[in-house]
Amino acid sequence: MLGHRSMSVEDYVGMLRRHVWQIIIPILLTPLLALGVAMLLPERYTSQTLVLVEQQKVPTSIVQSTVTDA
Repeated sequence: MLGHRSMSVEDYVGMLRRHVWQIIIPILLTPLLALGVAMLLPERYTSQTLVLVEQQKVPTSIVQSTVTDA
């Protein structure tokens, strides 16, 4: 049975040293893999939109027109 002792800073440093390559390799490979996938994806950009403009329906009794017939 394992003893119940607290971990010291040296214990954590030792764990990091033992597993340093298990930490460094994914950190280095992940951006390289992402770059490779980005380079393989096709460069295709499409966009569509529809703009619907409706005339205001404000009663003339509320808003008086500033345009007059001359």
